[in-house]
Amino acid sequence: MDWDHIEGRWKQFAGHIKERWAKLTDNDLAQINGKREQLEGKLQELYGHGKEQAKKEIDDFIARHKPWDRIEGNWKQFAGHIKETWGKLTDDDLAQINGKREQLEGKLQEHYGHSKERAKKEIDDFLGRV
Repeated sequence: MDWDHIEGRWKQFAGHIKERWAKLTDNDLAQINGKREQLEGKLQELYGHGKEQAKKEIDDFIARHKPWDRIEGNWKQFAGHIKETWGKLTDDDLAQINGKREQLEGKLQEHYGHSKERAKKEIDDFLGRV
């Protein structure tokens, strides 16, 4: 996955981006509208980052979402692996998750009592194994 992929699916990724950089407003996201340079500038403005730091954070964001993008696109194939890893998840849970990482994070918090950070880390660890 590269930035062109994110730009083409901006509405789907905007929630992930807002979650990562909470200072971004809905108006900011509308102005950015999938343009990486706009996001870099907004991160510099809101977080006081230098240009290189803003670029690095965006690159890290892309790297983190790249493996999940593969799972989301092949959800039926990966649902079994996810259920094996987190046995408390039901078939109904998997249907609700339907390839959405945030939904899986929420279900891990619900069923296992994990913090949001721990749920994200477990998913990242899972992605490293698949």
